Amino acid sequence: MEIAELTGLEFLDLGPQDWRVLLDAGAVPRSLSAASIEVHGERHPLPIVDLANEILALWDRPLITFSVIEGDLGPSA
Repeated sequence: MEIAELTGLEFLDLGPQDWRVLLDAGAVPRSLSAASIEVHGERHPLPIVDLANEILALWDRPLITFSVIEGDLGPSA
């Protein structure tokens, strides 16, 4: 939680769990100009997109959109 006290912090790179703690506590530093969500291993992308959108919304930035496309690609080769 000491991160919230770093008033001059411009960039922050954290894992999803650490971002969740900051977001839930309302402790994301307002001085950030850029942020990164560090993901290790295989993770489903949609929860990460949701987390990124929460961070983007703090600065009224455009959210990440996604579309689900369904169809038949034909028989596999």
